[in-house]
Amino acid sequence: MKKKMPNLRSKVVALVRLFTPSEAEFQAFMGTYNALFTDSPENTKADYGNGVPLIGYRQGSSPELEQYYRIIHLLCTLGSLEKMYMPPAIDVQRSVLANQILLERQLTKDIAVGEGDTVLDLGCGCGAIAEHIATLTGCTVYGINIDKSQIEKAWEDPNRSGLHFTVGDFNKPLDFGDNFFHAAYDVQALTYATDL
Repeated sequence: MKKKMPNLRSKVVALVRLFTPSEAEFQAFMGTYNALFTDSPENTKADYGNGVPLIGYRQGSSPELEQYYRIIHLLCTLGSLEKMYMPPAIDVQRSVLANQILLERQLTKDIAVGEGDTVLDLGCGCGAIAEHIATLTGCTVYGINIDKSQIEKAWEDPNRSGLHFTVGDFNKPLDFGDNFFHAAYDVQALTYATDL
């Protein structure tokens, strides 16, 4: 899969947005660290080894979380990053992007979907992973993300026109009927689930 770089227009827009936040946006972003990461409830590997049950993220979805990802998305655009996650080192001889592709290929095997199936991507970001999953399997992906700016970027990409993206919070009931999806996945988004 060929790496797509953000175009110059996207980078200029990202730079302008980084330099022109409203006072409320600036304060929200500056408050994200204390709101999101102080006394964070993530379990450790030792917890797992000791049988400590996984706990949900107390803060859940919040305006701070939305603002955090809006700014991170702009920074990633400036850095030519399409996907905002660090994959496990599946092949230590290969790049981060190559390991992302390997992880996504494994993910398609794990969810075992194909042509005509519908899949939910929780925390879909700009839709790059959804696009890759759909290309590999022929399925139709529905993505949900809390950050409107990332969903807008997904809507603007002509390569993602056959996919469905919406702004939403997966900590609240979703607007899909029972048994609508054949599978669901997330890539690091469940970090923010209040009830795993």
